[in-house]
Amino acid sequence: MDTGGGAQESRFHDGAVGPAAAIAQLLGPRVRLGNPVRAVEYGDRGVTVTTTEGILRARRAIIAVPPAALTAIGFSPALPSSRRGWLAGNAMGRVAKIHACYPTPFWRERGLAGIATLYDDGPIGVVFDNSPADGAMGALVGFVYGDRVEHWAAMDSDARRAAALGSLTTVVGPSALHPTDYTEKNWAADPFVHGGYEAFAAPGAWTAFGRHGWREPTVSLHWAGTETADQWNGYMEGAISAGYRAADELADSLARDRKSVV
Repeated sequence: MDTGGGAQESRFHDGAVGPAAAIAQLLGPRVRLGNPVRAVEYGDRGVTVTTTEGILRARRAIIAVPPAALTAIGFSPALPSSRRGWLAGNAMGRVAKIHACYPTPFWRERGLAGIATLYDDGPIGVVFDNSPADGAMGALVGFVYGDRVEHWAAMDSDARRAAALGSLTTVVGPSALHPTDYTEKNWAADPFVHGGYEAFAAPGAWTAFGRHGWREPTVSLHWAGTETADQWNGYMEGAISAGYRAADELADSLARDRKSVV
């Protein structure tokens, strides 16, 4: 949670979507949006992926999906018991995220950082100054955690907004009540993620299922995603390192496949 010298030190100028958008541009039409996977059939002969738009076939596949979201995909044959046990023992956290934008980062003029951890009864638990580097506008980002999400999400949209902005006033003052733009995202309600920021292993999950269920390849399936990273697990850095690791696994497997054919 540290800012200076920690995981929260830097931000992307183009937003968190920037790296994904850059990769999508590089890959072009190979990226298929709005095309969720419904079933995966795998074996020694390859992988067949059934989506809402058709069928794809490959020799091997890398699956980078949060553990809870994998429950929406049917696997044939059924995944090994170690893998199923690992998935069952890794729930996603509960978090919602709000952004409030202003003409300027007015709090800086008052010598305020716009960064705080809140322990009151309001919905927001952590606030960061998410303004662009040049200060051309002001932006505060707040996070609603755990049980706070349940109560806050049950409100109507106007009440949620009022409660969130009320939390921001405790950090930067009453001017926080008048943003030029406000947006929110409840990751716990997203069917393709099921929560945030990451999955966390329940007591006993590591010792019972971790050795073979965490990220060990399953025949022609390789597992990636930030939840499979051994460093920066749950962060974008972890997702990137997990992708490299899974790609190396796949390359080695394909090389062995070719040798066995020869």
